[in-house]
Amino acid sequence: MAKRQPVERFPVCEYLRDELEARGWSVEAFCERTGLRRDVAEELLAGSRRITRLTAKCLEDALGCRAATWLRLQEAGEPAGGTQ
Repeated sequence: MAKRQPVERFPVCEYLRDELEARGWSVEAFCERTGLRRDVAEELLAGSRRITRLTAKCLEDALGCRAATWLRLQEAGEPAGGTQ
């Protein structure tokens, strides 16, 4: 039987930064499209702020990826037994 490899976990902020990069959006453009304050956006992108349901809805509206997906990505990227 093949030895199982653990799944690599990525913080949700990495997915978020990748989305901005793929779209060519600056932090300012991200804030304009989501309606988030700059300090909140910067904390999300740095991984020092969790995504709330309200923030996830803002991301859904701006990026087209369902709010539930952002929340699941956040949960999947957290270390076992802890939070970001």
